Amino acid sequence: MHLPLGQFRAQLDALADAGLRVRELGERVQPGDAPSVVISFDDAYAGTLDYALPELSARHWPSTVFVAPGLLGSAAPWWDRLASPADGAVPTKLRQRGLTEFAGEESRILEAAQAEGWPLTPPAREHRIASEDELG
Repeated sequence: MHLPLGQFRAQLDALADAGLRVRELGERVQPGDAPSVVISFDDAYAGTLDYALPELSARHWPSTVFVAPGLLGSAAPWWDRLASPADGAVPTKLRQRGLTEFAGEESRILEAAQAEGWPLTPPAREHRIASEDELG
């Protein structure tokens, strides 16, 4: 995950304190139902499996993990490798270049990063993308 576990827990507590119901993705909302939310995660990060899902399971709350098949089992996506350790953001110029000039192709982006001295962050374990076996 991309935020400290304590902060994630506090966000879940805030949802509970607000009286919001956590629903399954696609669950129909009926007139008069209490306000509700759906919790979802992108890209099947290992941190989601290791930290977020156990927290949600302990609360008996459903969630959905969206999986990008092309990323399965990768060490960390290029955008996490280029993210600033201070704020987790990819500098706009680098992000634009990665998406436009290199069409999001990780190998080309990381080659350019190395050749041009772009700052790369070592992949954090929680930023690794889960494998197909781990998702099973």
